[in-house]
Amino acid sequence: MGDRPFEIEAQQKSQNYADLDAKFGETGEYRITFDQNGRYRQIVKTDGDQTVQYFLYVYPDGNFDVVTGTKYVAQVKKDNAGKLEKVRSDLYRTGFLTEKEYTTKDSNAFTTAILKAGSTQSVEQVDSFLIDKETKLTPFFDWTASRPGSPDGGPTKSRVETTEADAAEMINGYTQQLLDRPATEEEKKLFFQKIKSAEKLAVVINKNVGGVQVTSGSKLADADYREIAFETLRKSVSSLTDEEIGKGTGALSQSVSSLKEYATQYGINLSNREAFNQVMGGMVEGGTLTTGKLDSQQQAIKNMAKTFYPNMSSIIDGGGTVSGIADQFASIMSRTLEIPANSINVFDKRIQKALANNGKQGVMNTTDFEVLLRNEPEWPKTKNAKEEAASYATSILQSFGLMA
Repeated sequence: MGDRPFEIEAQQKSQNYADLDAKFGETGEYRITFDQNGRYRQIVKTDGDQTVQYFLYVYPDGNFDVVTGTKYVAQVKKDNAGKLEKVRSDLYRTGFLTEKEYTTKDSNAFTTAILKAGSTQSVEQVDSFLIDKETKLTPFFDWTASRPGSPDGGPTKSRVETTEADAAEMINGYTQQLLDRPATEEEKKLFFQKIKSAEKLAVVINKNVGGVQVTSGSKLADADYREIAFETLRKSVSSLTDEEIGKGTGALSQSVSSLKEYATQYGINLSNREAFNQVMGGMVEGGTLTTGKLDSQQQAIKNMAKTFYPNMSSIIDGGGTVSGIADQFASIMSRTLEIPANSINVFDKRIQKALANNGKQGVMNTTDFEVLLRNEPEWPKTKNAKEEAASYATSILQSFGLMA
């Protein structure tokens, strides 16, 4: 036990997988997202200001732990010490090792292949579990051994095609992620038809492997399957009402909510439909829901904010937000007019005047803002105003000797 310090806790607490749900559920510390190039999905966790990749390691006894890449590779080699050649062969057969890397037994390439395969397995295992909590986790050795061959790996004489069952699982997972519901039978059927047509067009003749001319696999990447999945769901997505867009819990609605919240930070008020249209503009390879990013839409909002608040352009370019400045004015407004700060937002007409600053560079200074507030109808009703008026009256009477 002493030589397995990072797995002891997992062995004790993960017997019924409840911990897996806690780690990857809606409030979990780990999440699945795409790498910075949008090419593959991975498990990450934010550590301070760093986003670090993690792996789900499944022990031979079925227990699991979430570990770093270094620990993942070390545990794979330890748990399969007498079967590493079989692991290497399976990694080659499934395309995680090239022919040259396999034949030369390149140790660095072997480590990289374990990490690539481990990342893929980790995401697949978590995806499956989140869809069906009864899913049993599969150890690395069993997973690589049962995985279909790849056109870039060892010889496979028959072309790999997606089965109807696999297609149903793929579209169901995508629909669940996108719209928070299972795919309909009609959507499953349509998706299967679309990928069959696409796979026929994408068949490749592999290079000569071991004297055998291999015909296998396709040129379709994960992004291609996601694009086909979205095209399958386009009709359903396009028919969503504004209310459904706003209340949904799937990735689409979450992206809409995220974009609206981001827009508010820059003083832009987007409706559900406006945010939805912007998100939909990213539903292409490299866009919003294929990479999990809203970069282009967020940049568009920043540019829009600089048009609405040209006097704040330098603040925005410097990393500041319109709402951040508005919060300072809201604090002054709350204190002066004696109203709750949480009842004031960036779109309040007084805050907007302070931000606009009559077209002058920068925002209104606090003195001018307080003068503006004292001219509001709420001011005379405040305790501060009444005390100030009483004090002023007393001062006048004293000046005329009518009051001691």
